[in-house]
Amino acid sequence: MKNEIDLIDFLHILWKGKFIIFSLSFIFFCIGIVANFKYQPIINYKSSIVIQELPMKKTLPLVRINEVVMSIINHHNLFFNKFNQNLFDSNLSNYTKTFSNPSQLLTDFLYELESTEKRIKTLIEIKYIEKGSMTKDEYNTKLKDIANSDDFIVKKISNRIILEANTESENVALKNEKYLQRLVANSDKKLNEIINNIISEVIKELEETIEIEEKEVYYEIELFTDLLLDKETKSIINKHLENKNLLAINMLINLYYQKNIVSKNSEESLDMKRLNYLKQKILFIKMNRTKFLINKLKRIYDLSGLNDQKFQTMNYELSSIKTIRQVAYKPNYPLIGFLLGFFISIWLVNMRFSYLDFKQNKNI
Repeated sequence: MKNEIDLIDFLHILWKGKFIIFSLSFIFFCIGIVANFKYQPIINYKSSIVIQELPMKKTLPLVRINEVVMSIINHHNLFFNKFNQNLFDSNLSNYTKTFSNPSQLLTDFLYELESTEKRIKTLIEIKYIEKGSMTKDEYNTKLKDIANSDDFIVKKISNRIILEANTESENVALKNEKYLQRLVANSDKKLNEIINNIISEVIKELEETIEIEEKEVYYEIELFTDLLLDKETKSIINKHLENKNLLAINMLINLYYQKNIVSKNSEESLDMKRLNYLKQKILFIKMNRTKFLINKLKRIYDLSGLNDQKFQTMNYELSSIKTIRQVAYKPNYPLIGFLLGFFISIWLVNMRFSYLDFKQNKNI
């Protein structure tokens, strides 16, 4: 019952101070309305694109290139290992193996996207900002600040890259879309150039080694012709050399080898061993599967689109770049003001009543 009386008394006190409560609540409510008009919500424009690593089926040209390079090296070195000469560098296959790995391609692509130098180059290409009256140093500093700004975010999550650009201006958002498109396209182009250069260098080295081998074989044929064969046979071999008829030369050397293999002279036997190696080299060069594999490598390379930089190193669509308009949450200032004024006024009325009650009790 006492609680009921206390509550009734409290409501009675509030009723007596209704003017203060109403006045303060109304004043704070009006302040809230003013604040509501003054407050400008924060609008953010976020442009983004998702770049994923290539599925295995799309990396097949790169995988096949690597397989052919490994076949060439293994086939060639297996034969020439016994002569201890003209061995291909086994690292050649490591170069091609690296870029046939989708995860490695994604890592290399990420490196290109994060490069400040590449970002600045892209900003200049699309004329992101006008130089105007800025000096060269000021302009370069401004470009560097934009390139390294926190408004541009590159995130690698598992097997994909998320590229974002944020701004509060709608006009800048359009520039950001163009910037992301060009940055992705430039990174793809650069990766194409790197892969293209690696494959070109590998093919060049393979062909140069084969050419050196052939020259050495012809030189050894001439050497053995001068040292071991009679004038008539020399004349026949020289004609075959002019026509590059290695099979005919090999037949003549084989006859000479069969004729002299029975020799017991140790020095001559050593010549026969070297002559046997020469016969094997001639057959290897003439029936050279390495050349066939190199031609196969070139065909795969031409069909892959790498030589004209049309190979897409990542899985993405430039048309998928989209800009989302985000509006920050706006508080209800009038309601907040009203409630704040209401509770402050109740506290003031209650404090006023307590003071008057204390003063009255003191006088008594």
